[in-house]
Amino acid sequence: LNPDIVITTDEDGMTGAITEAARSNPDIQFILVGDEGAPLPNLASIIFEEDEAGYMAGYIAATVSRAKKIAFVGGAPFDPVKRFEYGFVAGAKDANADAEPVVAYVGKEGDTNGFYDRDKTTEAVTRLAKKGADTVFIVSATGAIGGLGAAKKMDMGIVGLGNDERRLSGAGVA
Repeated sequence: LNPDIVITTDEDGMTGAITEAARSNPDIQFILVGDEGAPLPNLASIIFEEDEAGYMAGYIAATVSRAKKIAFVGGAPFDPVKRFEYGFVAGAKDANADAEPVVAYVGKEGDTNGFYDRDKTTEAVTRLAKKGADTVFIVSATGAIGGLGAAKKMDMGIVGLGNDERRLSGAGVA
């Protein structure tokens, strides 16, 4: 492989490694999404507003939901995840005033373990599905894989974040 351009995210704290890769490969253009890398001529950083992405996810979820009850599951209530939640709720309400967003967090504030806990994410999605939510938006790292599997079992629609959720779970994607 000899790419001209590499586009990647800061998933799992990879910003330092991506910056180093750009430094070591000056003939390759790098685009880092979600964080700011070092000021290098071959490294562009794209920062997005989480509330705007969450808004679109909520809008889509409320549009496709048959039950008008949609779920947001976050890994832990860190500021970026709370911004996703805020946008999700706002987008849902703009799409359908009767939409009822329900929210659950897997971990506690300041504890990143919730982002990687597949079992607790599975439990949260299952609990919200049993309460009537038929569409889910999961904002979590690898913990989302458990939640996606639960959503598939509960026949929920999924609004994805950053990955092809079908590849991760085989679930239907909204």
